[in-house]
Amino acid sequence: MIKAIIFDYSGVIVKDESNSLDKVIEYLGTNKETWDREWFLGNKETNTGKKPYQEYFLEICSKFKDLKNSKDQILEILEEKKNGYRINTELIELIKELKNKGYKIGLISNYGIELRDKIKND
Repeated sequence: MIKAIIFDYSGVIVKDESNSLDKVIEYLGTNKETWDREWFLGNKETNTGKKPYQEYFLEICSKFKDLKNSKDQILEILEEKKNGYRINTELIELIKELKNKGYKIGLISNYGIELRDKIKND
């Protein structure tokens, strides 16, 4: 018998509709597979709050392109990402229904410690 249901935060409860990462990857002249490999080599530091997300993001970008002339453009695209997040309202309604039916609801994420503070404040 199922007693609990766990949801992921990024990409499930909240979706990035800006396609900004795809834009950055294209701008850098790389591909998603190569980007992901580089990203996941060290993103634990951002997940634990030891390194700010933007700093790590630019660090990874610098592996593909000199940031001297491209940093501002990358940051502009990254700003689009912040404005592109949308809550999956249909899923939120489903979660409420499941909770009302007695299921325990959990949230998992590698988003970083900022998420904990965001949830507490919202």
